[in-house]
Amino acid sequence: MKMMKKMAEQDLAGRSIAEACSYNTYVTREKKAAKLVDKMVRAGKWDVAMVQQEARFTSAALADAAKKNQERVNKLLNTVEKQLKARSVKLPKEERYWHRQLAYLLHLIPEAPERPEECPDLKDIFTGLNESLDIDFNIGSIYDIITQESFTGYRSLTIAQLEEVVNAMTVLYKTGRDKFKMKSFDGMLISDVVDEILEDIHNNTGKLPSVETKAVMDDKGGIGYSDLLAKIPGFGESLSQLGQQYELSMLRPETLLKILGKSAHKYIMGIYDKAAVDEGRRMAEAIAELSKIMSVYSQKEKKEMKKKKYKLETGYGMEEFSKENVLCMALNYGNEINWLRLCKGLGVEDGNYLRSFLDENMTKKDWLTVQALWDHIGKYWKDTVKVEQELNGVTLKGVEARGFWVTVNGELLKLRGGYYPIVYNPEKSTKAAEQTVDEAAKRTMSGAQVLGTGRGFTNARSEAKNIARPLALQLDVVSSILSVNTNGK
Repeated sequence: MKMMKKMAEQDLAGRSIAEACSYNTYVTREKKAAKLVDKMVRAGKWDVAMVQQEARFTSAALADAAKKNQERVNKLLNTVEKQLKARSVKLPKEERYWHRQLAYLLHLIPEAPERPEECPDLKDIFTGLNESLDIDFNIGSIYDIITQESFTGYRSLTIAQLEEVVNAMTVLYKTGRDKFKMKSFDGMLISDVVDEILEDIHNNTGKLPSVETKAVMDDKGGIGYSDLLAKIPGFGESLSQLGQQYELSMLRPETLLKILGKSAHKYIMGIYDKAAVDEGRRMAEAIAELSKIMSVYSQKEKKEMKKKKYKLETGYGMEEFSKENVLCMALNYGNEINWLRLCKGLGVEDGNYLRSFLDENMTKKDWLTVQALWDHIGKYWKDTVKVEQELNGVTLKGVEARGFWVTVNGELLKLRGGYYPIVYNPEKSTKAAEQTVDEAAKRTMSGAQVLGTGRGFTNARSEAKNIARPLALQLDVVSSILSVNTNGK
């Protein structure tokens, strides 16, 4: 019955919402099949009765799946309804137009909104959001569907397609909302923050070192002028002109904040100081838990972990690996994507061959440690998703773990599998080496820096072109990912 329910869910996933949520239809079919079963049994037609019994179970599974689908769709529609009715939330005209236009195309509101002058296309808006939010959200395909003349409303979409549109609307709603309101400042309006910072800039301008220049062209857009800063509402243009005048691109962030004044320091550095303290606390807790997991190994065993003594024939010839390398191979066995990338990176075509290598060299303690590490890393995923959803409306999708069995010294162990970060080996991959250098450069830049989510690994995981690059097989990858996941909660 469990398998039948799974098949029913998969069947309805490819159907329109009108069909996928038709609970009453499938209940009616189930009742009809039940009557036929009873009728055929009384008539002694057992073969027909068996067919109808199977049809009955199938209809029951479809009805159950349809009911769950109704709940998913209602939740999505409620999300949009709350956004449309939120009178206290102000959206910029471009975001407001496209948010309501998508609602109109889905047939959720009766009238189409009036398009503002010089309003960019929706695809152009999301191109900019993809770059600033470090995401890969393609609105193009679904937008083409809902703008067709034959489109009859959200019920003709699949649930996955509706989720895609609602996610797009949520991104527009939340990023647009936050252009007017800085929630990092406990709900303080950006206009009030801007006024304080502008006053400090005005008071400090006369104290700044002067730079003698001779204009040879329009005095705008020279060295130090930032087009990105200029777009910030309120003080962006003033800040960019100061940047040109005093070459702020060459200054360290703390010097820039000194120029901006006490208010900027209070609003910007005060928040980061508080966040740094909180991040340090959570990082300490994460490392303490990691140390506890690894405490099952003695100091002698930990020292031995670095010694290469396990031989494996890879696509590059006979190689030697350490116990640490073997543990990291096992950590990549927790889901299909990691395992495929590990095999390709090692040049091993037969996954069973690599699994046999693990079975030969992993102890019960090793496997239990691997599962504990999966669990430890995995418990931060919900917080990561929550932060991204609250800030930008983007719903990150995780990697599905795969459970499996191992036999160690005759004992059968069941493991749940889990997520493990994909990090490429810079010593064996030119591309990985370049990325490593890039990341190091970003961390040590002395001038203005871009503040991002710091979750580039979510993008690297989905790039098919990287699939054959060798993975890093060091346990310090775990501490690195904990550092990322404890940042920004």
